[in-house]
Amino acid sequence: METKSIWERLKQKKLRLALVSLLFLGGIGLVFDKIFNLNTSENEELVIVGHLFLKKEEILETMKISRNIRIKDMNFKEMTTRLLSHPRIKTAQIEKRSQNQVLILITERKTNFLVNSNDSLYEVDEEGRILSIDSVRDPSHCVISGNFQPEKGFFLSKAYQDLSKSVRKMLKIYPELKERISEVQLLKTGGIILYTFQPFRVRIIVGNSLDITQIRKLYASLAYFESQMVSAKLLDLRGDDAVFQ
Repeated sequence: METKSIWERLKQKKLRLALVSLLFLGGIGLVFDKIFNLNTSENEELVIVGHLFLKKEEILETMKISRNIRIKDMNFKEMTTRLLSHPRIKTAQIEKRSQNQVLILITERKTNFLVNSNDSLYEVDEEGRILSIDSVRDPSHCVISGNFQPEKGFFLSKAYQDLSKSVRKMLKIYPELKERISEVQLLKTGGIILYTFQPFRVRIIVGNSLDITQIRKLYASLAYFESQMVSAKLLDLRGDDAVFQ
């Protein structure tokens, strides 16, 4: 899957994400989604708090409850266990607030990277846990591409772990690069290629290691391009000096 096609797909989702963020910041800090009354004669209702990217319907489906169920017949322990089985849900708490109302409090795991592998696009957290497959909810993250094979819901291979650790280190040292690097690609040969998406698209040949020296050369080169308004299509960092054209 080519980088350009990935980011064309994600561009529209970023607009929707911006709207979600505005709602998040303008509210009480949590998404508050009241489910309309259950189909009972007691005006019973469920209230979900804390979910950001999960939809109300997905949460109900995960808990496997019917709208015809009465609150007194609910098994909160089973419902909580089912919620925690969802890869995107980190914590879940269910409590009865009154005779007619149940509160469901959810904390979602945070996406760390998008992984492009096996003709699919995965949302992955910092531990390598797969949060979604071809259903990106949070597109504001760097894409890591390569031949990575999932294992029991995780990306655990040394190749992925080493590369993701290097990319996290790069973005921690230079947070500005998060707004510039769109993809980090691991080739079958072991070489690493980076792509920028702003202020213009550049293909960057890193070499076989994204170490601190390469990271500093990368940052200095991009800073030079921007300050001098240099428009380059290719940047090669493999030698002692950065070469561009």
